[in-house]
Amino acid sequence: MSVTSLKLNPDLVGRVSQNTATVREFNELRSEGLIGEQSGALQETNHRNSYDDPIVQQEKLRFWSERTNTQWWAMMEDGAVGQQAAAYLAQMTTEKRQTAADYLASFHDLSNALQADLSDVSGSADLDQLLDNVAAGRSPTLNADGSSVEFAEQIEQFWQAQQTKISEVEQQYEDLKAFPQHLSEWLDSKQIECSTEVDAMVEKHRYSGLNGLREHSEALKESYRFNIRDGEEAQKIAPSELGGLRSKDNFSLFDALLFSFPVHEDYTKRSIQMALMMGDAGAMKNALATGMMQQEQQSQLAKYSNIYGTLSANIQGQMQGIEPSISLQEILDNLAAGKDPAMLPGDNLHPDADKIRDVTAKFAGLINAVQTQQQQFESAPKTVKEWLAEGKNSQMLDQMVYNQFSLEPWESGSNSRMFRDSASAPGLNFFIHQGEEYQQKIIDEAVERRDRLEKELFRYTGGDSALDLETVLQNFRFNLPLGLMENGEIHDASYSLKALIEDNMDDIANHIDWSWVLGEQENLTMIDYNSWMDYDRAADIADPVVDWLLESLRSKKF
Repeated sequence: MSVTSLKLNPDLVGRVSQNTATVREFNELRSEGLIGEQSGALQETNHRNSYDDPIVQQEKLRFWSERTNTQWWAMMEDGAVGQQAAAYLAQMTTEKRQTAADYLASFHDLSNALQADLSDVSGSADLDQLLDNVAAGRSPTLNADGSSVEFAEQIEQFWQAQQTKISEVEQQYEDLKAFPQHLSEWLDSKQIECSTEVDAMVEKHRYSGLNGLREHSEALKESYRFNIRDGEEAQKIAPSELGGLRSKDNFSLFDALLFSFPVHEDYTKRSIQMALMMGDAGAMKNALATGMMQQEQQSQLAKYSNIYGTLSANIQGQMQGIEPSISLQEILDNLAAGKDPAMLPGDNLHPDADKIRDVTAKFAGLINAVQTQQQQFESAPKTVKEWLAEGKNSQMLDQMVYNQFSLEPWESGSNSRMFRDSASAPGLNFFIHQGEEYQQKIIDEAVERRDRLEKELFRYTGGDSALDLETVLQNFRFNLPLGLMENGEIHDASYSLKALIEDNMDDIANHIDWSWVLGEQENLTMIDYNSWMDYDRAADIADPVVDWLLESLRSKKF
């Protein structure tokens, strides 16, 4: 057998991609809050045994919301009535996922048809952009800035020819946008008549999804996975069909890594240990932020539950005997929409409207408090990334990680201690036991590196003394505006300095790590971090962090 025949042929190997038109649209739906915040997607190209085998690609979709999962558990653990409510929640979740999957399947086929139509002119186009242009009342080929997309003439012809399919995609998207956000709204839209007890249970657990993280519900997992293949409807994949990691119908290693039980003690501890051993400030920041976000949500939920429980009991006591019944949430929804509190579905006034208005006025204070908290819940961040973007949360967590673990904000991902070349240096102990020639070589390299960076900075600032190299790098290291000066003002070159960082990242990392040989700073790079942060040390440091994190993630009794 020749050496050539032993080489791996990449065309015959299964591949995954997260940059297809359908996956990008999936991610946009997630960012718009139209699908679960923990959802994920990828395209998988199946491996082939020979060139004669057809190329088979499929988009793999995973829909999930930790909030819905936690809400389901809260209902399930609240007696027989709660279990009825949980069953409705599972039905609603399945329908919403199917609605999203159907839209994405149609989007997928239309996008493929568009690319095929443009292949004759070696062109391509972004279907989502074209649909956005139409939604804004413009021609599909006219952008918001007045420019035209490439291949406008061919696209306009395609648009006319495919109008029926385009209208179907547009309607499916509108259906997804209009899908009820809360279970009570879904029950109303389906005209499902529930007992007063079930209605009250649904309202009670409206925001229970904020109460920690739970193991993944088998009922919700029944509809969490869909596959999309060319020209086919979205196919729901039951858990029993997923098989093991090597199964072609599984979500493969991607699913195993990113869809693990989030509050499993062993998994959590290993994640924290690994982050410490890698010296990854970003991973530690996300772990601590996850716990702090949960604590914040649970604190707000505890206050809300107390106020809501008091108000609900009073309203129920005052509303006894009223027919048809009207729930507290219906009153709240009416008030939020600027309607009469006694308005019934279909905008019909309740026959006992006067009594309902009197009761509403009597408990106006509590009602206002509940309304305010509900508005806060509706607008609250749903993911750690969104939470970190609020106020000073990100800056606070950066400082916390630095204070507790001596890891600076820039030490994340490829800049983690383990992964950057400069951090593989053997440290001070090795340095001082080497000969003078070696030491001088390291010092000379550090000086040359600093000089190169200062020359690069000069290109951006013109040598302005108000912004020297160490100030810029200090800002970079601690996630501050790059042009922040000692007087608190921002230098005019601040934005352009991003290019300085991106173009000189290797030199910057080495300069920060080796600056101690010039006597400019002391930090953990003076030691061999990879040897120092061994498995046992990482485990010891991780233990209290894991205990705190798990406690933060557990559901609380209110």
